[in-house]
Amino acid sequence: MSDLKNDIKLQKSSLLSDIPIATEAELSVFEDDNFIVHYKVARYYAYWEIENALSTPLNVMVGNYTLTERPVIIYDYDSRPKYYEFGIIQNGLVVATITTIAKKESSNMIHFMFDEPLDYTYYEGGLDFFIGNYPDIFYGIPSNPGDIPLYLLSEDGETSITTIPSCNMYENYQELINSMNDEDLEDHSYVIAEMEAEINEFNIELDQFWENADAYKDIILNMSDSEIIADVNEDMMRASSTTWREYIIPYYNNGLKYTRWTGWCGPSAVAWAYRGFYTNYRKTSSNYVPIYSDNSQGTYTKYNYRAWHSSQGSVSDADHGLYANLLSYCVKTGNSYPMYQGGMNKAVKDITDNVYGVNLCSSPHDRIRINNWPIFCMIGYSWSFHYLVGFGSGYELKKNGKIKNKFLLVTDNGAATCRHNYAPYWRSQSKDPGIRYKWHTL
Repeated sequence: MSDLKNDIKLQKSSLLSDIPIATEAELSVFEDDNFIVHYKVARYYAYWEIENALSTPLNVMVGNYTLTERPVIIYDYDSRPKYYEFGIIQNGLVVATITTIAKKESSNMIHFMFDEPLDYTYYEGGLDFFIGNYPDIFYGIPSNPGDIPLYLLSEDGETSITTIPSCNMYENYQELINSMNDEDLEDHSYVIAEMEAEINEFNIELDQFWENADAYKDIILNMSDSEIIADVNEDMMRASSTTWREYIIPYYNNGLKYTRWTGWCGPSAVAWAYRGFYTNYRKTSSNYVPIYSDNSQGTYTKYNYRAWHSSQGSVSDADHGLYANLLSYCVKTGNSYPMYQGGMNKAVKDITDNVYGVNLCSSPHDRIRINNWPIFCMIGYSWSFHYLVGFGSGYELKKNGKIKNKFLLVTDNGAATCRHNYAPYWRSQSKDPGIRYKWHTL
């Protein structure tokens, strides 16, 4: 990494003392749980992946960093760890975050990569973190491992959650589909089958993977960081090295990458994606849609419809009605509705004068790499789902050139999200592929 990039990296950093790292006592509760990954094993494989290939998307220099000694725990709804968040330390500061699995649900240890530190300062309630629409999180108090939390609050840190979600992803997505109206239900009739097939593809030989990992566990538990690095480098020299290949849609890899369109997640996601296709709204007019220029310091600026509304007098003043028009597909007869695929399709057709629409996509990487189309990813549950925009595709390749892991580069434009500092981040497809839509030419 160049000196300039290194200086920028350190400007976007956090003090180690700001991170609520788990104590040894908290982590020891799960030492005898055979379904939970020991945090030192997860940490070892995080080092392995970064040294092999993932230093590139994380924007850190191999051999010039350390991981936090212990992780931040993100609990699942059974009061057991779902994810471990490890801070990446450079010159005494946390400059990035890598999130590993904590349950033996996948053969891909790394599920999320943030080339900036996650923000833990916005909520100080003395509660533990629970999986929400990750990286958005809930807050609560775990009970005995295997039981539902004693207490759970939504992302706002105030609203109590009384109906605890299932830990079973299929059940949660089925609940999401069951909540849809007839039009949207028809569009989603094959989602569960597609999702199961994709998960099976990425979890081939899962039992064998964890049998091998656990066989090495006792050695890993006694390794120092320097011994881990030496072991990883020796492994790379033998045959196990990987490489990183990424593709970002060119017309999003500019100032738009650093611009947030803050509002409701559905219309904000579409508005952000629209700006990659057109500079004006409507596309045939001279009404220029604002975008902030690329900043070499990596500063993230945002279009906030709430701020524009208060200062300009009308939400339509800021973008000539783009966001307001999209929002109308979520608000009917005074009531608020989620932007399911049917409404999103109509909204996209409207704002692009019937040039583009959206439909379901089971091959998002091809759409991004070949067609240069952004992907709308819907994640979550029937009562708490969320839209992301995928605009980049990352492959971790084995030495023989075969794909080991796939990641989507996403931007999150929901008004409530702030934990990843409004920056794009990499999201693994293993285990949680989501329900995806693509732009398409009619």
